[in-house]
Amino acid sequence: FFVRLGSMRPGQKVYIVNSMGQTFRYRVTQVKRLKWRSKDFRELSQHLGFLTPGGTERVTLVSCGGADIEPFPERIYVVAERDG
Repeated sequence: FFVRLGSMRPGQKVYIVNSMGQTFRYRVTQVKRLKWRSKDFRELSQHLGFLTPGGTERVTLVSCGGADIEPFPERIYVVAERDG
């Protein structure tokens, strides 16, 4: 699944099942690719909005991207909000 994370689009569904078998449905609201090369403060500050808590119940999926092998020059963020 994470191999194709960057191909997700807003409106798609994400389902998370916990250890008790409960299923939680989320709707993708944002897919973003950000550079991850210099790893300096300016670059890191662009990523922080995806890595800190938000005001709504959401899940953020993160994967490496931009190349098939290391070093991976991008991070892919998929943000999904609770849907029902």
